[in-house]
Amino acid sequence: MKAVTYNLENGQIIRTELENKKVFKENYSTYLDLNKFTLPNIKEGSIIEVSYRTLEQDLFNFKTWEFQDDIPKLQSQYIAIIPASFTYNVVLRGPYRLDDQKREKF
Repeated sequence: MKAVTYNLENGQIIRTELENKKVFKENYSTYLDLNKFTLPNIKEGSIIEVSYRTLEQDLFNFKTWEFQDDIPKLQSQYIAIIPASFTYNVVLRGPYRLDDQKREKF
């Protein structure tokens, strides 16, 4: 997991990285663990960038992506890398459509 907070202070862009000690793992239930984190130096007007990578063993069910649904955001992105020999039926839920669906063979 990587996270950065960007702030504009006195005409300069200040970049503050997430520290490992600010990441907390919570056992939410028998089947679900949550990773929570506290972003550094957050204030009104901050730009945050969060990325993480996970390797899923369940090839039939993708994890849902929810990022602070009750807090406004400009962009939220989900990237899935799927072996070329697999075919999935995509079902979207919610009011928003996908901006982009790229397919590339590696």
